[in-house]
Amino acid sequence: MDRITRQPSESVSEIEPESSGVSMCRKKLQQLDVREGPFSRTGTGEETCGCFPSRPVLQKLMPCIPSLLFAPSISFRKMQNLRYLQVSDFTDISEGLRLELPESLVIFESIVPIESCSFQPNTQLAVLLLADFRGRYLPDSFSNFKDSLHFLDVTAERLTSLPESFSHLKMLRVCALQCPLVRELPGSFGSLESLKQLMLECASLERLPDSICRLRELHMMELLNCRNLEELPIDIGCLEAIQSLIIENAWGSRGPGKLQSLPDSLGNLPNLQRLSVVNTDVKELPSSIGDLQCLKHLTVSNKQLQELPASLGRLEKLQVLEVRFSDLKELPASIGDLESLGSLTVCSTRLQGLPSRLGDLRGLKTLVVRSEALEDIPTSLSRLQSLENLILEGKLVRENGETAAEFLSDGFTHLTNLQKLELISQRLERLPDNWANLKKLQWLDLQCPVFTLPDSSEALPELRRMKLSCLSKSLTGRWGGMAALQVLEVSLCRELTSFPDSLGELKALRELQISSCDELRSLPESVGMLEMLQMLTVERCAKLESLPESLGQLTTLEDLFLYDLPLIRRIPSLQTINSLNYVVYGNLPKLDAPPNVPPKCEVYLH
Repeated sequence: MDRITRQPSESVSEIEPESSGVSMCRKKLQQLDVREGPFSRTGTGEETCGCFPSRPVLQKLMPCIPSLLFAPSISFRKMQNLRYLQVSDFTDISEGLRLELPESLVIFESIVPIESCSFQPNTQLAVLLLADFRGRYLPDSFSNFKDSLHFLDVTAERLTSLPESFSHLKMLRVCALQCPLVRELPGSFGSLESLKQLMLECASLERLPDSICRLRELHMMELLNCRNLEELPIDIGCLEAIQSLIIENAWGSRGPGKLQSLPDSLGNLPNLQRLSVVNTDVKELPSSIGDLQCLKHLTVSNKQLQELPASLGRLEKLQVLEVRFSDLKELPASIGDLESLGSLTVCSTRLQGLPSRLGDLRGLKTLVVRSEALEDIPTSLSRLQSLENLILEGKLVRENGETAAEFLSDGFTHLTNLQKLELISQRLERLPDNWANLKKLQWLDLQCPVFTLPDSSEALPELRRMKLSCLSKSLTGRWGGMAALQVLEVSLCRELTSFPDSLGELKALRELQISSCDELRSLPESVGMLEMLQMLTVERCAKLESLPESLGQLTTLEDLFLYDLPLIRRIPSLQTINSLNYVVYGNLPKLDAPPNVPPKCEVYLH
């Protein structure tokens, strides 16, 4: 059998329980590879490691032994010096192993199906990880290590309940349970007096025991995909040490979780810094949320959410506010009182406007607003001199055809620290002429039917990436001022007929993508002046009649992609481009001959 060596850091260091005892244990662990050692089979059909007790240095065992693959039971009881056991690579196991473990064991990790575990009465186990427990019940021997277990992580699809002895784990600090069939926790769960982190992913869990409110050391609680959870304990405000409370259900066909409200006592959590409520049936937040004076990060993503309480304005330390997938009609004016707010994200189907007091958020660096109904944007946003990222999606045009207030006509060009600008609208047709103040802009994404780019857009010396979609007619103007532009994407511009010759002045351009421009008939010969271009993609341009002969001058080109160009008859010679690695083309029905490329270049017909 081949010998496989493994460094201690590959396994031991991945375990991060908050336990000084476990840390001391790690320091004492000695690395010894025993995978080629002799194993013997007993007459009872069980594999035994009884040949090892005479080797007192053995403290770590990572079995990967083919002879054990079909053994129904494995006993390690006689290995009295074994302290770390990791069971892995039993790829053919389907029903699950039965293991007997020695009392010397401190860390046990299994990533294979295990039917049951038998622990000795005096086991000093500190870390227990069961990644695929197949039994319906956990062993009732948790009391055997009530004074030693610090870290518990169990994934068990068949497990239906936890033993009452679970509450005996007085030293448990981290508990993670992924058990979809467990409907309730033991009523004595609150006896875990040392518990600091609790992570539950239990789809059938209907309620939390009231005793959980006695976990005075609890710092973090995550309730993930607990869809049947209908309520939180009314006294949850007694968890005075908690800093992070996460209640999240994955989006999908199953719909939101059943949780409909948050208790008023939530506002009594004096140390709460992070609160996340995602994909539940919660329609409103309690007004007491304004009493969370340490709250820094608030995320609410619920389709039923219709309003935010005015008390939000009292959250003096709030730095990040995210409201996604909601049914909000408006934001409270008090949002302007959030002096520490640095990031605001609002996604709603019915939000029509923003409060003028948003302009009071002088420290705001990121503003993202997405709403199909968004029309009114206050001019006060031009006072957000710290703003670095601005994303607006919606109508952005009033019903009478006027651009949303004056902000998009002129106001956003006063945001001198802006680095990313994204505007998405099916109605916005005009942009301000003067962009000269946007000296720091690095990312520009325009998905709107504007007639053309303003001439002053050339004065964007720091622009690195530009994405243009849905533009009308032709692109004009001088582009040479965008000297730092590296990526240019032009797509879905149905009426675009041509590019300006100044395209060739983008000396730093490395990637050019042109797609779904139905009326585009030609590309300028100046494309050959793009001396840094590495990748060129042209696809789904039904009326493009030819490619510029200057393609052969792109001496740095590495990849060329040409798709769905029904009128193209010829690809210019690429023979002299020694840097060219790949040419991929497809659906060019009128092409006379394959492209002429250098010898090392690979050509694929897609």
